[in-house]
Amino acid sequence: MTTRVDLKSPEFGDQQEAIGAVHLWQTMDGAIRTCVKTSPVTLDLEFRDVPREKAIEFRDFLVASLGQKVRYVDYEGVQWVGFIKTEPDQVTDGLGFGNVPRPEGCSFKVEFEGTKL
Repeated sequence: MTTRVDLKSPEFGDQQEAIGAVHLWQTMDGAIRTCVKTSPVTLDLEFRDVPREKAIEFRDFLVASLGQKVRYVDYEGVQWVGFIKTEPDQVTDGLGFGNVPRPEGCSFKVEFEGTKL
């Protein structure tokens, strides 16, 4: 079972979609209080020209970790914990017509939802 997969940095960095809320209220003595509630952040990662062996290794990792929390360290060293929402069948094995490996490698997108540690 693969417990770690190293891939090169995503093609265009990562796209983050943060959802959160700021609650603001005033106490009886006039003080202002705030509370920030953060929801999980969705990271959209796009990988291109990944060698076939790495793509297969990553797909195996997706199968093994399906529905489980995983730790993700991005290309800037930021650590996240959350879930990979990409289905394993969305990562192809890089074979083209006639089961011949494509010279350009594999390309796939990964959606990760989690929070920074």
